[in-house]
Formats: sequence, structure tokens, C-alpha cells
Amino acid sequence: MNIATIRRSAEEIADQIRGEYLEMPGLRLTLAQAQRMWAVDAGTCQQSLRSLTEQGFLVRGDDGIYARAGDPTDRRPITRTNRPRATPQRGTPARTR
Repeated sequence: MNIATIRRSAEEIADQIRGEYLEMPGLRLTLAQAQRMWAVDAGTCQQSLRSLTEQGFLVRGDDGIYARAGDPTDRRPITRTNRPRATPQRGTPARTR
């Protein structure tokens, strides 16, 4: 067995993370906890969590904890850093206040 068969891609890890967050409402993990839970290196774990955050599936709080976006068990107030990002549509002018 070579290392290529053992190493999982960030996309495969992201799929696994998504499944775990769906199966366990209220799951909240730091980067270090996520690394241990899924037995992956820091770079791959961070890339997977960032991808899920950019997709709007996860939110990252000011405290560095990742939680599922819209999780009814998550009672934290929404802040700038953990609000899911809306993707602007092409041709739509930016909103100004």
C-alpha cells in the first residue's frame, strides 16, 4: 500500500465533514479538534473547512469554532465573521447604505 492510497483529498474530507455535521446537530469544532476528529493534517483540514464556509454550509465564529450554518441548536448571535457569505450575481449593482 502506498501513501497515495492513504491520502484523502480536501474534497473527500469536506464530504465527510459535511456528513458529520448533518448527522450531529450542534457539532462545534475548532480547527485543531477537526484535525483530530478526521485524522488529517492542518492544511487539508483548513482547506476543507474554508471550502465549506465559502459554500455557506459552515460558519466560523470569532472564537474560531466552526458550526453548521442555520443549525437550530446554534444560539450564537450572527456576527460579521460567522455570517454566511452571499455571492453577488453578475450584473447586479452592489448595495450601499
